[in-house]
Amino acid sequence: MNWIAKLGQNQQFVAAIAHFFFAGYVIMWFPHWWLALAITVAAAGKEFWYDRLNEHNPPQTTLDNVEDFAGYVAGAWITYLFVIAFSNVAHSIVTAIQVVEEMFFRLT
Repeated sequence: MNWIAKLGQNQQFVAAIAHFFFAGYVIMWFPHWWLALAITVAAAGKEFWYDRLNEHNPPQTTLDNVEDFAGYVAGAWITYLFVIAFSNVAHSIVTAIQVVEEMFFRLT
C-alpha cells in the first residue's frame, strides 16, 4: 500500500485536512485578519474545552485536539495570506495594464 492510501485511512489526518479546508473556505469568502483571529480563538475553545469535556466516543486525546486545532489555524492563516498575496498581485497586474493603456493612447 502506498503512502497516499495510508494517509487516506488515517482518521486523524483526514480530520485535520477537513478542519483546514473548513477554516480556509470561510476565509476565502470573507478575507479579514480579524476573522482569521476569531477562528483561531474559537478553535482553541472548541478543541481544548468543548471537545475535551464532551467528545467521549471515541475519546479524544490531547494530541488529537492539537492536530485539529492546528488544522483550523493553518487553514485560516495560510488561506488569509494566500488571498492577500493574490489580491496584491492582481492589483499590480491591473495597475500595469492601466499604465500600458495610458501610454498607448498617448502615442495614438
